[in-house]
Amino acid sequence: VRPAGRVRLASPAASVAEWTENPRLLAAKRFGTAVMRESSSAESERISVAFTPVYANPYQHLLTTAMGQLGVEVEHHRRLPSKSWLRSRAQHTRVLHLHWLYGLYMAKLRTPIQVAIFLRWLGRARGLGYRLVWTVHNILPHRQPLPALHRWIRSVVVSRADAIIAHCHWARDELLRRFPTRAPVHVIPIGNYVDVYPFDVTREAARAELGIENGDFVFLALGNIARYKGLDRLVDQFSRRNRVDERLVIAGRDRDSRLVGRLSDAAAKQGRTIVHPGFIPDDRMQVYLASADVLACPFEEILGSSSLILGMSYGLPVIAPAIGCLPELVTPEAGSLYDPNDPEANQLWLSDPTFVAGTNILYAYVDSYDENLVPEGEILESNESDNRASIPDLGVTGLTVQSDQVGISDIDRESSRSDMGN
Repeated sequence: VRPAGRVRLASPAASVAEWTENPRLLAAKRFGTAVMRESSSAESERISVAFTPVYANPYQHLLTTAMGQLGVEVEHHRRLPSKSWLRSRAQHTRVLHLHWLYGLYMAKLRTPIQVAIFLRWLGRARGLGYRLVWTVHNILPHRQPLPALHRWIRSVVVSRADAIIAHCHWARDELLRRFPTRAPVHVIPIGNYVDVYPFDVTREAARAELGIENGDFVFLALGNIARYKGLDRLVDQFSRRNRVDERLVIAGRDRDSRLVGRLSDAAAKQGRTIVHPGFIPDDRMQVYLASADVLACPFEEILGSSSLILGMSYGLPVIAPAIGCLPELVTPEAGSLYDPNDPEANQLWLSDPTFVAGTNILYAYVDSYDENLVPEGEILESNESDNRASIPDLGVTGLTVQSDQVGISDIDRESSRSDMGN
């Protein structure tokens, strides 16, 4: 039921404009304009920001490109910038923008030492006058060998941050419930991956490459293969079905070798599931996207999902649990949600053909951008307190840099560009 030509999927949870031709730059311009009104010096200074940690996933690179078009200079640091860098750049770089915290303080057996290094780094940065911004890609990590440590680190970061970014209202509310703060927590809707990956393969060619018949109905589970993704249960439920015209494709980086082994064994026994663990090159991402009818995201826990946004960006309807940010992303036009606490609902989308068939035609199309759809300066909401209403002396600083969030949440610290994290 997929129309010919390029699909542009609109999510009413964000603005329609955010899913059009240049959503990242549009959001950045609108939020930048709103913030610049608060600072008379904004136009006279070139803002410099440092991202840490930085990984190969497109998220931060798309953000950097959009910010550069607005005159914001962004430096990338895979790890914490050194003590000498902090001292030498204190008069030039005004904002230190923290992303995924896990990799900044976790180091296997060296974790106690790395925690001390991170805490000293935070104190030194504040002492040198840097402003700190944290984007909450996940409130707590999926892997929690030391849960008390993860909670403590986040309480420290929240207490020292000048501004915090959440991608949805639920994330903001949950963060404030767990870690109360007077710092402004801004909600900036998740963007998209439209046109990030090549998409010139035909559906028939993609399916032929994967050994799938053209008439089959294909469920795709894309992204890191990890326990929290609910893939064990997905394969188990799918194996109980006797539909010879259905296929399940699981593709993404191996984050749990035992899980991959179980999935591969189950796939070999029932013959209708394809498991491709490993790195997905940019030019092969389209093979999985083009071959699928539905993106299956049976998460057991999640805040936001990069793989879900990727599927939506390339026109795939989504089936996912109503948890985290997903109810604000997956509207009826974009897919279907089920209640994860209802045992029957967990199996509904596999057992009821009408549930799945309905999502296969739920597309929303946007052919042109209407300037009247998004009023000026209404690109975000926040809980700014009266005494900390933004960071006025920064002009279009950390908050402006955040205005172009491209919506890739919970990306694992080692994720590559094509892994899409969650």
